[in-house]
Amino acid sequence: MIDTASAVWLVTGCSSGFGKALSAQLAAAGTSIIATARRTEALGHLPDDAPQVLKAVLDVTDPASIATAVDGAMARFGRIDIVVNNAGIGVIGPVEDVTPEQTRLQFDVNVHGMFNVIRATAPVFRQQRSGLYINFASMAGEVSIDSLGVYSASKFAVEGLSEALRAELAPYGVGVMIVEPGPFDTEWLGKNAIWGPRDEARYPAVWQYVEMMKGVYADRAQVGDPARAAAAIIDAAGWGPPPERLPLGETSIGATKAKIAALQANLDRVEPLARSMHYVD
Repeated sequence: MIDTASAVWLVTGCSSGFGKALSAQLAAAGTSIIATARRTEALGHLPDDAPQVLKAVLDVTDPASIATAVDGAMARFGRIDIVVNNAGIGVIGPVEDVTPEQTRLQFDVNVHGMFNVIRATAPVFRQQRSGLYINFASMAGEVSIDSLGVYSASKFAVEGLSEALRAELAPYGVGVMIVEPGPFDTEWLGKNAIWGPRDEARYPAVWQYVEMMKGVYADRAQVGDPARAAAAIIDAAGWGPPPERLPLGETSIGATKAKIAALQANLDRVEPLARSMHYVD
């Protein structure tokens, strides 16, 4: 069990969304935090003179910047207890139409970027024989939907790497919690969105779905509050042990339950055929 109040947190992507809400709450509580962003000027919501707050430049696609941030954290605090892999972007558009360049960027940030942070911090956790990764996947890491195929592919990858990481680091006392938000009042459909080519004649239903999503994200009665999400993450991080997955919001819970039911129905359907593969009956 980690005492989240006395822990040292390193959080990526603190300039907006969940990272901004989480870093603000940790700083306000007096918790030690390395708040990172590609530009520290984007961290104006955090105090400049608080000894427990270290603002650091970190681009998840740049291993050198990650190493510098980790070195700075160790020099200031002497340890890192919780790493929050929050930085990410979303590519939106039909699988066929999203460009190869957009697809590579999606994986460079959401997947390879997370690998980069893990490679830089796992040695710290192993030496300490303690630590917790909080890896941001998404509801879309459980259920892929129209227009989010490439984004979902990156978040499915986060789920897979996190499961393996949990098993590999368990002997060192290191945990992994996957966060799976549904729609929240963040800039996910704003500055962090990357739009694929829009051909409404070819995929009209997909782009109709996108317009529906825009309506959801604009309606505070339907989206979650990032501040409440941040509080829930801090709470769950202190459980002993933390949950393996933390879905956030009614939509995420509902979609995951429906996926579980669909998987079970499909398994029941194909089980006789699947079991017929062996040489001996």
